[in-house]
Amino acid sequence: MRKTSRWVFCASLGLAGRLAGAVTPVEIQERGDVRLVLDGVVREWSELTPVEDAPSVLVGPRSWSGRDDASFSFAMARDAEALWVAVEVRDERVTRSREHRTSEDALVLSFAHEQGSGRAAWELALQPGVPGEYAGAVSYRGGRSGPVPGASVVEAPTGSGYMLEARIPWSALGAVSANFRSLRARLAYHDADAGARVESVIATGPGDAERNADLALTVNAVQLGGINPGADLVTRFRADRGLAAVNPVLDRRVNLAGDASPERLVVFPNQMMVSGPGVGDGARYSFVEFPTGPGVTLSEVDTRDLTADGRSEILVRFRVPTGDFSREVLHLYALDAAGNLAHALAHETQRDSGPNRVTNSFAPEAGGRVRVATLSAVGYSASNYPAAVESGVEPALTPWGPERARVYLWNPSASRFVFERAEPNPRAQAGAASPPAVPGAQALPTPVAPPNIESLLTLFRQRENLGPQERPQFQASGNVAEDAQPETVMIFQRTLVVVGPGYLGGRNYYQLGLPLNEGDAVLSLALVDLNGDGLAEALLRVRRNVTSTIQGTAVASQREMLLGYGLGAQRGRIFAAEVARTVGANSARVNAIVPTGGGREITLEAGAVTGWTQASYPFHDAPPNGFFALLLPWSTPRRVTYRWSGTAFVAAP
Repeated sequence: MRKTSRWVFCASLGLAGRLAGAVTPVEIQERGDVRLVLDGVVREWSELTPVEDAPSVLVGPRSWSGRDDASFSFAMARDAEALWVAVEVRDERVTRSREHRTSEDALVLSFAHEQGSGRAAWELALQPGVPGEYAGAVSYRGGRSGPVPGASVVEAPTGSGYMLEARIPWSALGAVSANFRSLRARLAYHDADAGARVESVIATGPGDAERNADLALTVNAVQLGGINPGADLVTRFRADRGLAAVNPVLDRRVNLAGDASPERLVVFPNQMMVSGPGVGDGARYSFVEFPTGPGVTLSEVDTRDLTADGRSEILVRFRVPTGDFSREVLHLYALDAAGNLAHALAHETQRDSGPNRVTNSFAPEAGGRVRVATLSAVGYSASNYPAAVESGVEPALTPWGPERARVYLWNPSASRFVFERAEPNPRAQAGAASPPAVPGAQALPTPVAPPNIESLLTLFRQRENLGPQERPQFQASGNVAEDAQPETVMIFQRTLVVVGPGYLGGRNYYQLGLPLNEGDAVLSLALVDLNGDGLAEALLRVRRNVTSTIQGTAVASQREMLLGYGLGAQRGRIFAAEVARTVGANSARVNAIVPTGGGREITLEAGAVTGWTQASYPFHDAPPNGFFALLLPWSTPRRVTYRWSGTAFVAAP
């Protein structure tokens, strides 16, 4: 099954960005009580991550003719004794021999982890044998050579290549098992169709044992999708948000809470997180997702004490292409009293198209104020200035407009800057001349009025190419964020949308892409306080179509998932569990006990099974990353309570 990831984004700037480059994160699941049999058939592994696209071909792209020429899908698991690897290779011509030469086909696994002031690196080659003639091999490469002690590999032929399973003891890999928090890894397939040399290499990402700084961090998810409480919070955040292969653009210690100890601020291209004593007493993190979209670039990140209160605020600037012109938008964020990142202000500070440009200044003032003022204008005039405005963002000031400056006052109880006053523009009152127009420039429509709820939904439909009469499949109202006014949560196809008179200042909507593909469906929506914060979260039941490989045969199944999403200060998925699985007339279901009175626990219990017994049940898989496992009558335990930790639900002892 191809894994996909859907990104959460604020709709004011369109679609969210994707991971840069051809990097497929290497996930190493906890084996738990999953029974693994080293027989070369990947029936125990229901989800293999594919590496089969042209951007993943890092060597010899001209020699690569497509996925049937060379590609693979893989999964990894670990227990206390060993690393387990399962791979299904597509190769129209498998090149191998008893000697297992370096010029023959091989799966090459590269590891690196922090050690002292540097890194320790390992590289292994997994090469298939021929069943009934000679065995496969697991051998060292790079700075080491020879067979890996205690390692085993078994292959099984398929019509398009072969399947392979390997078990590699940790004792053969130095301190790798003790350094998962810093572990980097890559899996690559070396294709040697010519027999004398490797023609192409298709891989999960760049790097190898020698260039180990280029290796991507692994995603080390435990079996039930939780994270050990003692794990580094940045590592936890990267695993939770799918950022294991994304490098931060800023990692800084800064005092955001105003106490004696600084917080750690880590900024990625499309989201940022903060952790430290001021965030849940250091036991959790807080994060926000930036509004991002096609062509949007993060141009500046900085921290400054704008209010002279000993606390720093975070300044983030974006370059935003908008039709025929571009804008620079300044976003301010602050840490609120509860230790959550709050969006404090969004203001456009520049608009330009070719030589045309309007620029605003931004500066702090006494008494906890910030001032935005007109600075310069070239080419634009009142007749040709693009008048379009963005929902939720204060527009740039112009020399011909009624205001030459706006002043915003810090409101500590709301953790944001609120409009205090405008300074009139004497040039506009006096009818002063506008800057000269640029030949050929065209006037755009007059500015739109501040949006209401219906206009926000109209904007959403337009951006998603939905018809004006498109109605949501599900809709619910409740207090999910901010003030006491209720918000409306809707499901349009595979997208969740939140609007409300007080939500995001009533000037914006929030949009969240659900982890569904074409043909999947949302079955229900409810608003329930899952984590006991007094606000409702969105609880969804969805159905996903999943194809698994069982004993070399593709088996289509339908799986139902229970998903919980926070929609307030900390947005995003906070709970995910599989609660039903169906193949034809056979099915297994889970009984869910969800709190309705502001509780902080969710209990799942194995329910009815139809058509299967423990012996005939064909799936013996670990759940997808971030999901809790399907509970079965023969599971241990059959009933699990998941408790809110402050950042996520974890299995209670």
